[in-house]
Amino acid sequence: MSPTISVVTACRNAVSCIDRAICSVEAQGVAGVEYIVIDGASTDGTAEIIKKHASSIAYWVSEPDQGLTDALIKGFSRATGDILCWLNADDHFEAGAFKQVLFAVERAPDAVAWVGAARRRSKGGRPKRVATPALEGFPGQGVWWKEVRIPQAACFFSAAAYRKVGGLDSRFNLTMDLDLWLRLAKVGRFEAIPQVLANVTIDDGTLSGRDPALTMSEAISAYCVNGHHQLAARLFEHYARHEYWKQTLYRSGPVKALRGWLEPE
Repeated sequence: MSPTISVVTACRNAVSCIDRAICSVEAQGVAGVEYIVIDGASTDGTAEIIKKHASSIAYWVSEPDQGLTDALIKGFSRATGDILCWLNADDHFEAGAFKQVLFAVERAPDAVAWVGAARRRSKGGRPKRVATPALEGFPGQGVWWKEVRIPQAACFFSAAAYRKVGGLDSRFNLTMDLDLWLRLAKVGRFEAIPQVLANVTIDDGTLSGRDPALTMSEAISAYCVNGHHQLAARLFEHYARHEYWKQTLYRSGPVKALRGWLEPE
């Protein structure tokens, strides 16, 4: 019997893109897919589009939440699948993606995560490049957005492993994926899938694109709290040389709490 897949989408005021995201899940053509949509009380018609697809959605709600991570945690708490993933509202899956994931799980059932490639696009749809999975050096030495590539929308992970490591951490709003990957890597290995599984939107309007320095501060914190202190220190020292980044890093709550270790007297 094939493993089941639970997909969570957390969204708010995503009327321009949510339909495409939902349709990409509906079009996968494999059995045992559970789709959960958590809408943060949208006011632009997003809920009406979700309602239109209600017959293919196992659970959906439109209510206030505390942001993306909080909404994802809420969604995963309801997931019953063997394999989990999340799809942002402005991203969408490639046709046949879930079949490739199930093939990978069959080949490497002992892995805790199966990572495919992701096609990066601008908000207007212009292709940027394909981010292929690169796992060498993870998690100890490689930097997650440079030497290591684990595209969030193309990463499918074991539900049992997710629960074993405690799930997503609500303290992270921008690099909750990195924090989760680091904890999953402590209990098992990641298996690469060469095929493109997802299309992701990359621009200044996305959460991580609005304030890259704040995103960096969360990444440094994620490395620190997961025990990768030398890597965190190397990143902190590199970015703190630039005034804009330095100001953000120093005022960031997570990094301030760890600065005593990063900058010993």
